[in-house]
Amino acid sequence: MINPDHQKELDAIEVSLEKVERKLARFNSYLQGDEEPPELLIQNIRKAEKEQKELLAEKEEILARNGAQQALQGGIPVIEYQEPSRESNVRLRDEIHKRIDRIDLTFGAEILTPDNQTIANVTPGRKQVMAKITFANGATRWAVINNDQAVLLS
Repeated sequence: MINPDHQKELDAIEVSLEKVERKLARFNSYLQGDEEPPELLIQNIRKAEKEQKELLAEKEEILARNGAQQALQGGIPVIEYQEPSRESNVRLRDEIHKRIDRIDLTFGAEILTPDNQTIANVTPGRKQVMAKITFANGATRWAVINNDQAVLLS
């Protein structure tokens, strides 16, 4: 099921795609003659093909966002990890890719806390690796990576 907001966007893209496809069909009918096509016609065809390609990419992006949102609403699936294998690594990577939009890393971050308190295994003042994780649904979380563990801050 498609989110109503995403459906509106898809409907608008479909209308634009139909217009571009009709335009391309009309341009291609002009090419049927035996003469060399005018340069302006070739430029218009290239422009319409580029517009069609951009609309198709936008449509795919909306469908991907909708799929990620549907997956997040359905709960977090559990992937049982038995032993390292190429198939499980690919599946894990695919599941992460569906849910996480972007990860920004900052190296050498300075962590400041009131009265130099320790918060959740994070020592203030130490230069740390910080990760800003932006999920597909727009949520943002911060994590501190300390040696072999990551501490989620928000």
